[in-house]
Amino acid sequence: MPADSTKLFNEWLVTDGVRAAGMPALIVGVAQNLNAIGFDLIRITVMVRTLHPEIESIRFGWTIEHTEIPPIGQPFFLKKRIRQVGDQNVEEISFSHGAFARSAPYQVSPYKRLELGENEVHSPIKDTGNEFPILDDIRLGGGTDYFLFALPQIGDVGHRISFATRRPAGFSAEQLRFLRDAANQLAVAIELQVNRLITENLLAVYLGLLPAQKVLSGTIKPGDVEQISAAIWFSDLRGFTELSQVTESRDLIESLNTYFETISNPIIENGGEILKYIGDAVLAIFPVENQDALAAAKRAFRAAQTANEAVRLMNEKRKLANSAAIHHGIALHIGDVQYGNIGANRRLDFTVIGPAVNKASRVESLCKETGYDLLMSGDFAAYISGAKEIGEYQLKGIAQPEKIFCVHERTAP
Repeated sequence: MPADSTKLFNEWLVTDGVRAAGMPALIVGVAQNLNAIGFDLIRITVMVRTLHPEIESIRFGWTIEHTEIPPIGQPFFLKKRIRQVGDQNVEEISFSHGAFARSAPYQVSPYKRLELGENEVHSPIKDTGNEFPILDDIRLGGGTDYFLFALPQIGDVGHRISFATRRPAGFSAEQLRFLRDAANQLAVAIELQVNRLITENLLAVYLGLLPAQKVLSGTIKPGDVEQISAAIWFSDLRGFTELSQVTESRDLIESLNTYFETISNPIIENGGEILKYIGDAVLAIFPVENQDALAAAKRAFRAAQTANEAVRLMNEKRKLANSAAIHHGIALHIGDVQYGNIGANRRLDFTVIGPAVNKASRVESLCKETGYDLLMSGDFAAYISGAKEIGEYQLKGIAQPEKIFCVHERTAP
């Protein structure tokens, strides 16, 4: 290796490395820089702890040629996605709280050794009789040597990084010393990326993904709004006031959270953004992209149908548990809204306002009156094949009567 390689690599970490656009970009940069000085790496993994109500840790994995090398604890992960950085791919796998440590593969993994107090694990890869099962998978990808170590703790928790090479002789003593010497700079660069990830995650959890991205990009002042077209979802529980009077507080909160989880998944999975939980009501939007209002309406409609089926299944389980059924109504409308920051300097809300939002709310109020669990405005129904008009109604605060549509028989109580 060049004599100044450690210095040059550390300088890259504290300049370009810390400015990398996300953890995947940082890992690809580390791989490229190390391979340029002869490491011949085929795999890098970084395991980080995060702050998220659903996700405890995230494993980022790069391979020189993207292959499905199973991560430790694979059957237990929450979700997996591929991040593209130039012509390189980085696999991002999220683990729920406690799932990784409880998994059977973890118990016979090099990570377990770190948990038991060791600071690093260096294990040359053999044709047979490897110390850890994961090494057999790496060997299939051409690996000859494996090195895992704990990075110096900078934040509340420490992170782990591993390297695998295909050099015939494995890692040299000089290369291992190089990686140990770079540990502090690696820890700083990774911690900065983790802090950014935590910020993005928390904003997304509390604001929604699109609002979080806008806030992080600088949309932070009162009045920072834009007009967008969107399909609008407004839903509300039926009989929640009565239910709250006969249900213990803890059970009531559990029921409410179960309901929100049940209907939120279809919204998010169909490209919607949940903007507000208003007591027992939900406001969400499905933005119109590329002026394709039909696609936005179809996504919103699919989410509503999926949510209603999920609520039906949820109530079957509640019946078996001798719990009261939970009923709701969903209204769908489409139109232009003002989208952005509303409020005061010290307390902002990222939401949508405008006549279209008001109309969605008014249509939803008809669900209880008419007995339908899904109603649509005339503007929205124009995009839905099979929509049937149920009548013309005078909506509160709206001058002209509105034709209201459904797609099935009454199901709400």
